[in-house]
Amino acid sequence: MELDTGVTVSTMSLAQFKKLCPGIQIQSTLVKLRTCTGEIIHPVGTATVSISYKNQSKYGDLIVIRKKVDSIFGRDWLRLVKLDWDDIRQVKVLTHNYEEDLQKLLQEYSDVLSDELGEIPNCSYKFRLKNENVQPIFYKPRQVPYALIGKVEDEIARLERLGVIEQVTHSQWGTPVVPISKKDGLIRLCAAYNTTINNAIEDDCYPIPRIEDIFNKMSGGQFFCNLDINNAYLHMKLDDESALMQTLSTHKGVYKSKDSCLVSKQLQELGSVITGSIWSSLLLRRHRHSRKDQRRTIH
Repeated sequence: MELDTGVTVSTMSLAQFKKLCPGIQIQSTLVKLRTCTGEIIHPVGTATVSISYKNQSKYGDLIVIRKKVDSIFGRDWLRLVKLDWDDIRQVKVLTHNYEEDLQKLLQEYSDVLSDELGEIPNCSYKFRLKNENVQPIFYKPRQVPYALIGKVEDEIARLERLGVIEQVTHSQWGTPVVPISKKDGLIRLCAAYNTTINNAIEDDCYPIPRIEDIFNKMSGGQFFCNLDINNAYLHMKLDDESALMQTLSTHKGVYKSKDSCLVSKQLQELGSVITGSIWSSLLLRRHRHSRKDQRRTIH
C-alpha cells in the first residue's frame, strides 16, 4: 500500500479488494470522499480487515471504491499501527541517463521524427472539377507588408529547396499567397484559393467527428500524446493536372506545385490518413522488436 499522511481514511479499489480479501463482506456506507481536485467519490462500502505490519496485528476499517487506483494507507490506520519511520523515511536517489535514452529513441524513430518532408505511402489525390468548362483564373500577387517580405522570401526559398514548388514563366492558374505569422516567429505561406479553384472543384463529404465522440473513444485510455505533423498537407501527393491548378502568384514570380498538395479544402480526412500511417509504422516496428525479444528469450 501507499502511505499518504494527507488522506483521512484508508482506501482500496474494488478489484484489488476482491483479489486480496475474497472472503470479507463489504458493508454499505454513507461516507463520501472528496479528492484534492474537488471530485466527489461514492464508495462501494466499507470492510473491517486485518492489518499486519512487522510484529503488529490490528483490525481497521477500509473504504472500498470502484475506481482503479492505488491502495492508500491513511491517517486512520496510523492511529492503530506504529510504523518504523526511520525505515520509511529513507530516500534512495537512482541516477539515470535520460538524455541517452532520449537520443536512442530519436535515433530509433529517426525516419518518423525527421524534419525532412515525407510522403504518405500508397496515397495520392486528384481534384475533381464541377464541370469540364471551368475556365482557369489568375490573380496578380497581393501586396506583402514590408516587415514580412524577408520571411516570405525565405519560406518560398525553403519550399523550393524541398521540391514542393518550382518557378515558371507562365501559368493559366494563379492564386495570390497570404503570409500568416506563427508563434515561433516564422510564417506559414497560405494561398487565397477561395478566389480561384475552391469554387471550381467538388467538395469531399467527410464527417468531422464531434468532440463528445472523441472523448467517448478516449475513455479508458492510459497513454495520450499530442501529435504535431510538420507541413502536414505537403505530404499528400497530387497528379500533374491538380498540381498545376495550385500555382502560386507571388511578388517574386509564379511558382507551380510539383506534386504536393497545398489546398486543405478538399482534404478533411488527411489527418486520419497521415496519423494512421504514422501509428501503423510505429506499431509495426514495436511488434518487430517484441518478436525479437521473444526469440532472445526462447534461445
